[in-house]
Amino acid sequence: MIALVNGTEITAAEFNEEARARGIPIGRDPALKAALIAELVDRKLLVQRAQEQGLDREPNYLLAKRRSDEILLAQQMLAAATDGGRVADEELKRYIAANPAAFDRRALVSVDQVAITGRVPAELQRALGEAATIERMQQLVAAAALSASRASETVDSGNPLDLRGPLLVGLSAGQNFVLPRPGGLIVGKVVTVVPQPVPADQQLQVARERLKGQRTQAALERLLQQLRPGARVQYQPGFAPGATNGGS
Repeated sequence: MIALVNGTEITAAEFNEEARARGIPIGRDPALKAALIAELVDRKLLVQRAQEQGLDREPNYLLAKRRSDEILLAQQMLAAATDGGRVADEELKRYIAANPAAFDRRALVSVDQVAITGRVPAELQRALGEAATIERMQQLVAAAALSASRASETVDSGNPLDLRGPLLVGLSAGQNFVLPRPGGLIVGKVVTVVPQPVPADQQLQVARERLKGQRTQAALERLLQQLRPGARVQYQPGFAPGATNGGS
């Protein structure tokens, strides 16, 4: 026990978890330790007063507590399923070597593009790839009576969620691109390519976070595939998946 606040303990485990959760490098710094303990004492005092006033029995509090408890338990389940997200350094190095556009060759690619919806014939795709200007691309799309929208954007080739990155990073300013997208194509021109390589001393950590996220997502899908078939879920009218109306 570190302290006793009106009979309520502040344990060493609670203190250490608070420091870890907030990223406070306490170490042997007496001032940091004292400040954190003081904050914990103040929080206990506030909690005690809130309990005396019955705020811990208010519906809004109970709903928020239930939500936070469920999120924490789900996170604990995923952490257990992924062994805490541990990844060996050798695997990280292989991942970095296999994804140069996200590390050594990472770049910010500014583009002027047209997002097309619908099936684009092969001959139109070739014409779009050879068009001299973005305006000419728009004319070709309009002539084919396809729905499209123009936008300027900066693509980070290191973003694992944007599949355009590795394809665009090899282009130069002024070059055309024709890329698939769900339900159509994205065509356009590269405006600028600004190299933004990940510093060598940060690459392992970046790769670790990325692989940890991928493994967590994969574990989530596996768990839900196991749980959903055996679950008995009953919906009120209007709330089932695909329903067009609902309530609050």
